[in-house]
Amino acid sequence: MPTYDYQCGECEWEESHDQKITEPPIEVCSQCGSYSLRRLISASGGFMLKGDGWYSSGYSSTKHEILESARGADPGTKEREYVSKHAEERKSSKGKK
Repeated sequence: MPTYDYQCGECEWEESHDQKITEPPIEVCSQCGSYSLRRLISASGGFMLKGDGWYSSGYSSTKHEILESARGADPGTKEREYVSKHAEERKSSKGKK
C-alpha cells in the first residue's frame, strides 16, 4: 500500500497517509480542519520487492537458490563456477583455431 504525503494550503501542515491506489485523495487537514489539503509529489524510495523470492535486481530467484541461501550457502557460487568454467573453455577453443 503506497504512502502519500499531503500539505495543507491554509496552515502548511504536512502529513502522510497509507492509502490504496483506488482511494480518493484526502481533502480535510487533520491539524486545522480546512478543506485545502493537497497531495504532494514526492521522491520516495520507489517500488521495492521484499521477501525470500526476490533479488535486488528485481528478478525472482529459484527455489533451489532460496534453499541454499537458507542453509547458509552463497546462491551465486554455482553461477560464478559456471561462468568461470565457460570462460576457460572459450579461451582454450580460441587457441586451437
